[in-house]
Amino acid sequence: MAQSVLSFDPQEQPRVRRSFRDVEKDHFVARQQGSTDRTELETLVLAWLSIQEDLDPKDPNSFFTIGGYHGEPFRGVDTMLYATANDLLLTKRQAGWSNSMWWGGYCYHNQILFPTWHRAYVYRLENALRSVKGCQDLTLPFLDWCDSETIESGLPITFCQKEIALGDGTVIRNPLYSYVFQAGVFDSLGTFPDTEYSKPLYYETVRYPLSGLVGLPKTDQASTTATYNATWEYPTNLQPLNDNITSWLKLGVELHSGKTVPIGIAQKFRECLDAPNYVVFSNVSSASQYNQDNLQGVGTGQGPFVPLESPHNSMHLAVGGYHIPNGPLNTNSNPGDPVPDNANGDMVWRASRRLCNRDVTDGEQGENDTAAFDPIFYFHHCFVDRMFWLWQQKHKQTTKLVIEAEYQRYPGTNNFDGQGPTPGRPAGTWLDLDTPLEPFVKTDGSSVKSTDVADIEGSLGYTYGPGSFTDKHA
Repeated sequence: MAQSVLSFDPQEQPRVRRSFRDVEKDHFVARQQGSTDRTELETLVLAWLSIQEDLDPKDPNSFFTIGGYHGEPFRGVDTMLYATANDLLLTKRQAGWSNSMWWGGYCYHNQILFPTWHRAYVYRLENALRSVKGCQDLTLPFLDWCDSETIESGLPITFCQKEIALGDGTVIRNPLYSYVFQAGVFDSLGTFPDTEYSKPLYYETVRYPLSGLVGLPKTDQASTTATYNATWEYPTNLQPLNDNITSWLKLGVELHSGKTVPIGIAQKFRECLDAPNYVVFSNVSSASQYNQDNLQGVGTGQGPFVPLESPHNSMHLAVGGYHIPNGPLNTNSNPGDPVPDNANGDMVWRASRRLCNRDVTDGEQGENDTAAFDPIFYFHHCFVDRMFWLWQQKHKQTTKLVIEAEYQRYPGTNNFDGQGPTPGRPAGTWLDLDTPLEPFVKTDGSSVKSTDVADIEGSLGYTYGPGSFTDKHA
């Protein structure tokens, strides 16, 4: 099983993860004032470029290695399956290889470890960025999906530029726009030879409305997708992307009275802070059962409650693959129509894979297998982690998370719930706050656990600056 060392860095004064827009605005102000000094944004971009291009894909700090812990390359391999221009390494396979009952990545979804595993994961990526020479003071900004500018106009402009000009006049490839694969990855669960989520060497990640369904080279799938993507010559792809994001964020339902009730992602992020306990807050499986119990009069009668994972999921789809009903590019009223699910207060989205004018385009963010290879993933999850911290502050669990006895065998507390078991873990394993967050280990080789990452200020050495749902930008 792979291991990734997570170096903890407690500080007397925690480093501050700022809003990405604030970092970006400081950069533009500096340039307008004629300064050529390196800005915080430039340091961030250069660090990203370094871990994407300067390191061997097998280096523990390389973006390829870290990106691969979430999903592909996976399906039970001991380490990575590399297929680079100069290297081919096949490794021993564990239980679950090519078996859909096992989730091949290390991440947790629909389970109680969703917030804590992803906190450790983003921290590991941030540590890799800080390992780059001259970037030791770097902190990863959060992409604030709920600030007014994002809700009205979509992504900060930096995520929409293929190139960036530095203060000294040098123009570089923008590593936040996309990632070019340094090695190929193979989806062993696909139907050979058109394995849906396989990515060849030198594949470049995409976002909506572009399609990432390339499969293997020289297949009909790869050829058809290339033809479709060619209809979206840069920068014509950017407006549909931003329109899709704002549609998802602002979605509302008009009542007979004429009043519009917000049910979009921004509203769900706001509502998740009201989740009554960690188990319900943490994941969709637990929240669905809790809401069902209350609907049937078993519980408090309150709710339905929204788990953090719900708006997180929707944001992945907005950036990666699904269009909103009646939103940009929507040429039909089905099968993307939303269906209310009263049990969990969420929206269920039906979709089909049609290549042109389809409801799913499967850019990397729209699929768990490949999501972590798009750099925007980490800025998104930085915001998700900030929402986790705001919930901890509101519910007085900043130093220690609590799972009450009545929820210790609840849906979402077993690794067979939701996505299924992770590599090397027997099916049916019960999960708690002492479950190892694999593949992360401490410098002494011991496992990182949820208890180790609960206190971001005292244990991890960072905190969050102003943004949505706090006094500034509220």
